[in-house]
Formats: sequence, C-alpha cells, structure tokens
Amino acid sequence: MLLDYLHKYQNATIRFYASDMKLYIDSDAVYLIAPKAKSQISGFYYLSNKCNSYKPQPTLNGPILVECRLLQHVVTSAAEAETAGLFYNVQSAINVIHILNALGHNQNSVPIKTDNSTAASFVADTLKQKRSKSWDARYHWLTEQQTNGKFKFFWDKGSNNLADYHSKHNPPSYHQKMRPTYI
Repeated sequence: MLLDYLHKYQNATIRFYASDMKLYIDSDAVYLIAPKAKSQISGFYYLSNKCNSYKPQPTLNGPILVECRLLQHVVTSAAEAETAGLFYNVQSAINVIHILNALGHNQNSVPIKTDNSTAASFVADTLKQKRSKSWDARYHWLTEQQTNGKFKFFWDKGSNNLADYHSKHNPPSYHQKMRPTYI
C-alpha cells in the first residue's frame, strides 16, 4: 500500500510547524484483521503546543512517528486489541520521551487518545469486571503509568483519532480525501 501511494503521489509532503514540542499520541487497533486471528495496532505520534484541558485538541503537526504492527498474540476482544495498542504505543513513546527530555523538551503526563471506551475505562481503573480477564495481568502496567502521572489516557470519538487512518485498509478515494488532513 505504501509503495502504491508513493508511486501515485510522488510529490507528497509533510509540513511541520513550530510548536512547544509537547508529545501527543493517538492509538488505535483493528480486531482480527489478519490471518491466524491476528489484530493490528497503530499509533500516530506528533508534537504540538501544550493544552491544559483533559481532552486536548492540539493543532495537528506532522508526525514524528507512525507505528503499525500486527499483534503476535491472539486477543479475545476488540477492547483487548485496543488496550494492546495502548500498551505498545506507550512502550514506543518511552524512547521518544527520553529523546525529547535529552533535547530539553520535558514531557509531563503525555496524553494518549483512544476511541475505545472500554480500553479507556480499563486503564483508568474504573471498569467493573464480572470475572478476571487474561488481559488484566498483561496490561495492568498501563494503569500504573497513568497513576504515576507519566501518561494521561482519554477517550475521543474515532473520527478524531489520527491513528485510525493507519490501522485500516482503505480504498484510494479515501486516501485522496484524507491526504490534506496530514499535510
């Protein structure tokens, strides 16, 4: 898909704007999209100006990292896939945070957007479960990250999630429609 896109849009550009260098992450996942019951996760990492609200709406800037990968383990629900997406995006974000801190751009409580309310509730530890799930132990680390104030997870609708575009297979017409959004 990437090679087809680059062949069609040979002069494609990404525009970066001066900002406060605050890291923002949008996380998404697609449940059971690949063979052998595999799910795909994606993350859209970008730097923008600081926002003080609980659900920040920063100015979109060019991405500094776009993460797309298949989960190597089988998940049992879309919510678990979304939580896995949060988990792997936070792991990748730690390296980015270390680099930004070393450059003098301190990152306090990095906001991460998800479009799955169950995953957001799980991480916030407000989800009341009827029985134990296998993903409790695997992703409990995310709750600790939020409790320690290193990351701030929040829910927003899918149309506002920049990682949603990278996690789905879309027809060329959709790529053409979305291209101005990412320039």
